[in-house]
Amino acid sequence: MSWKPNVEIGYLKDNLRKRANMIRCIRNFFYSLEVMEVETPIMSSASVTDIHLHPISLNIDWDDRKTFYLHTSPEYHMKRLLAAGFDSIFQITKVFRAMEKGSKHNVEFSMLEWYRINFSLDNLIDEVISLLKTIFKEHKFEVKKISYREIFEKFFDINPHKKIRLKDIKSIVASNIKNFPDNLDYQSYLDLLFSHIIEPSLKGNYFYFIYDFPAAQATMEKIDNVDGDMVAKRFELFINSIEIANGYDEMSDHNELKKRINTTIKRRKILCMPYINPDINIIAAHEHGLPKCSGVALGIDRLAMTLINTNEIKDVLSFTFDQA
Repeated sequence: MSWKPNVEIGYLKDNLRKRANMIRCIRNFFYSLEVMEVETPIMSSASVTDIHLHPISLNIDWDDRKTFYLHTSPEYHMKRLLAAGFDSIFQITKVFRAMEKGSKHNVEFSMLEWYRINFSLDNLIDEVISLLKTIFKEHKFEVKKISYREIFEKFFDINPHKKIRLKDIKSIVASNIKNFPDNLDYQSYLDLLFSHIIEPSLKGNYFYFIYDFPAAQATMEKIDNVDGDMVAKRFELFINSIEIANGYDEMSDHNELKKRINTTIKRRKILCMPYINPDINIIAAHEHGLPKCSGVALGIDRLAMTLINTNEIKDVLSFTFDQA
């Protein structure tokens, strides 16, 4: 069978040219702020244990270690650099996640990740807005900042931080989503409502920042009391109903990090998910001392999709995973 390009070649070349210009713009933005560009390993002997991420493992017989992983993000290695004394840093790299396939997903994709020393989450959101305005200078977007609580109260008239009975959250899901799984926990039903009902509404000429997620969903971010609710100091950015970025006010307590990693390992076991070698180096880095910072991961491919106004990730990739 002869090979054919995934889309019409003239259209693809124009899109990839816009993508390349966007990446150059991103680099220039950080260079102008004197944020240092770094490179970190793509392959590691450990990985994240988050139940929502699916690392790709490699079997390599090297130095009595056989299981390695392609990174799902450069986060752990970048934080090790921060703990070693690096100032604000950024990186553009390929990352890999199994079970990522669809119009907005590819197993291999490009990520921009950066960390800013002594930045609050509000400082980081402002910097993301500055970056977006630099990239979308020919487009008119407005900024909307909405807390996770506010948007759940608007759509479902509940405070998601005050846990309700499981049968009650199921009733809300049943009223909004057909054929939903009947065996999920409270947080998973919140995720379902967010992804199926709230996300599709985040469209139009807006940069939507949803912030202060439930504390129970925290991974690497700080937890704080906001108006009587314990919340994870995190934001997600949406453009045209597409999640573009995920930012944290970074948690630095190594004991809390160890606790969270152990909790996710236990949850993976309960859910019959593959065992993942936890990264002891990231715990050691936190114990050594992670400086006060905030960080954000941004999907390059998805940002390019919004720039050229397409709903298909294949329109901004030279090759999709099934063509590789």
